[in-house]
Amino acid sequence: MYGTTLSGGQDGKVHAWDPRVGGTSPVASVAAHVQKAGAGAVGDIVQTVSGAVVTAGADGHVAVIDPRAGFAARGKVACGDFVYSLAAIGPLALAGTGSGGIHVIDIDVTDEPKTLYGLGANEAAVRCVHASEDGLFAAGDDGTCISYAF
Repeated sequence: MYGTTLSGGQDGKVHAWDPRVGGTSPVASVAAHVQKAGAGAVGDIVQTVSGAVVTAGADGHVAVIDPRAGFAARGKVACGDFVYSLAAIGPLALAGTGSGGIHVIDIDVTDEPKTLYGLGANEAAVRCVHASEDGLFAAGDDGTCISYAF
C-alpha cells in the first residue's frame, strides 16, 4: 500500500508527496519554518500516534501540522536554538536543540502546542533523541548519551 511521504527543505517548507498521484509536484506544501526574518531548514520530521506531523527547524521552532486538515499548520513552539532532532511518544514531542537541551512539548492540545518543560541533556547539540516506554535517550556532540525514565 502506498502512503504519503513527507520531505523538508532548506527553504523551511515541508512537502507532502503522494505516489498515487504521480508527477513532480507535491500534493501539499507548508511553510512550517519560514519566518519574517527568513527561513530555517527543516531538520527532522516525526508523526505522533494521533496522526499529527511534527517538524524541527533551523529557525529554532517545532511546528505541528495536521494532515487530516489538508496539511494545515496547527502551531509552532519556540525552542530558542536550532532543533536538530525529534522523537514522539503519546501526545508528546521531544525536541533536541543545539544548546544541549530537550524540550518536552505537548502537541495534542486543543490550543497551540506548548512546551511543558525542558531537560538539560548534553553540553553540546543534541543530535539524536529516542523515546519509548523504557525511557528517553539523548546523544549529542559532546560524545555522551543520557537516559531519563518516564
